[in-house]
This record gives sequence, structure tokens and C-alpha cells, in this order.
Amino acid sequence: GQLSVNLVPFRIKDLFSEITEIYREQQKRTGKEKIEFKMTNLCVPDDITIVTDKVKLRQIFINLINNAFKFTEEGKIEGGCKPDGEHSILFFVSDTGIGIPPDKHQVIFERFVQLNQGHGKIATGTGLGLSIVKGLAEILGGKIWLESEENKGTTFYFSLPV
Repeated sequence: GQLSVNLVPFRIKDLFSEITEIYREQQKRTGKEKIEFKMTNLCVPDDITIVTDKVKLRQIFINLINNAFKFTEEGKIEGGCKPDGEHSILFFVSDTGIGIPPDKHQVIFERFVQLNQGHGKIATGTGLGLSIVKGLAEILGGKIWLESEENKGTTFYFSLPV
């Protein structure tokens, strides 16, 4: 309840271009070029202008995509959006990573919760990313949830009114 929302009009297409550029560079720096990464705009028209807090929306995507790269060694990572009714948009980030066990689907959004990456590796970070994402989605009037299957990948969805 301490963050303010700064509603501004912007084109989803432009935001997705910014995010794509960030991760193309990051893939080179981290040696993960073999992972297919793309942002898919399924909103109609594809150059649609929305009004929401662009900085917070970008932060949600960055946190989700960072996690996807952390837990994906091969395959693909895709972010994007599609219509979700007349006044909201469904955004998503999907990966072909290690997946999240069913018993962790709800607790994963709590502060300081981390998953073991398997193979003896311990997750890096503070375990705050997904709780921040949930808080940002909620402050923007939305909600977040996930679908996941171990060893097959995870898709995070968040719906925002726009």
C-alpha cells in the first residue's frame, strides 16, 4: 500500500520491443543464446495503446522472465498478451524449464520462498521476486496465477484491467 500507480498511455508493441532488446543482450552476456526467446502480441490491433502503469508492468515482466531464464536451460521462453474481455488483457510468461511442484503453486508467491533447482543446485536470489510480482499485479487491479508441470515448464498468467 506504499506504492502509487502512475497511469500512462503506451503501446504494448513498444514495451515488448524494449523487453526483447533487454533479453537479447542478457542472453549474450549469460551464454543462454540457445534458448528461444520471444514476446508475442496477440492483442488486436497489434499496435494497441493501453493505459496502466508501464513501469510496474515492465517490472512484472522482468521478474517473471528473469525467473524463467534462471530455471530454463534449453527450449523456449515466451512472454506476451491476448485479450481478456472488453476491459482487461491477459499477459503471460511461459517457459520450458524445471516446472513447479503442485504443492508449491500457492506458496511460491509468499516472501522468501525459493525452489531448489534440482541436481544439487540451490536457487540464487532472495525469494522476493514472485511476491513483488503478485503485489504489483494487485496494485494495478489485477491477479496472477500459474500452471506448471515438473520437468516440462511453467506459465505465469496475470490479468490487468486497462
